[in-house]
Amino acid sequence: MKPFVCSSNDYFNDPQVAVDQDWRRVSGCQTPFTGLFLLHWLLWAMFYSVNIAISLAVVAIMQFVLTICTIYVDPEDPVARRGREAGIAVIDTSGFCNICNVIQCNKCVSNFDHHCGYLNVCIGKRNYLLFILTSFFGAILTSASAIMAGYAFSLIFKDHARFNTTVFKIIQSNTSGLPELFASFLFILMIISVFLDIVILSLLGFHLKLAILGLTTFRYLDLKEEVENGMSKADLSASKKLLRLLCRQSQNQVNP
Repeated sequence: MKPFVCSSNDYFNDPQVAVDQDWRRVSGCQTPFTGLFLLHWLLWAMFYSVNIAISLAVVAIMQFVLTICTIYVDPEDPVARRGREAGIAVIDTSGFCNICNVIQCNKCVSNFDHHCGYLNVCIGKRNYLLFILTSFFGAILTSASAIMAGYAFSLIFKDHARFNTTVFKIIQSNTSGLPELFASFLFILMIISVFLDIVILSLLGFHLKLAILGLTTFRYLDLKEEVENGMSKADLSASKKLLRLLCRQSQNQVNP
């Protein structure tokens, strides 16, 4: 029996864990969950409530729908699925896939990119675009939360009386200490929003780099390790590749 929550995606790499060949993860809502997955939904609930309050409900709902679609779209390779259903083992008895070097979900994923602990699902050809869109709208939500929380927090210093009046109006109470408590909430929300915004934008920037290089995350990490160990001379610089493409295009225009 698998646990409800495991500490990390390395759970299935533990040699002490017996691999059930009849089990495979169809969606991210199957146990075991990771701590990252539960944290993701906790943070999403907080940002959803905040963004509803600042009239970004449409963006929040779109991000929610995209997240659910990313989690529930099964990225398993159709050829591998047909083979598995016909009784042909794609993954060996240890649960290890020698093509993708992935063990968490016990299935072979088309164009495997990575296993996302936050969504508890493998990202591949069938749900990669959904994953990018989910991240993009997530960046909008965290950016909006950071800006609005920062603006509201700044009112403490610009117009303290107005801030107190606004807090009392929102909470429908004039209890002593509420403005200070609300200010603390705004400050924490602003810090968390800025941190998450940086993380998500860095993730999107990394995937833009991968798109330029024409690589998946899995292949990029493999090549990076080979380069570091002197086993490959692959150029993993996206800016250099862009520059080469621009130079080639310029030459083609000069010499049609």
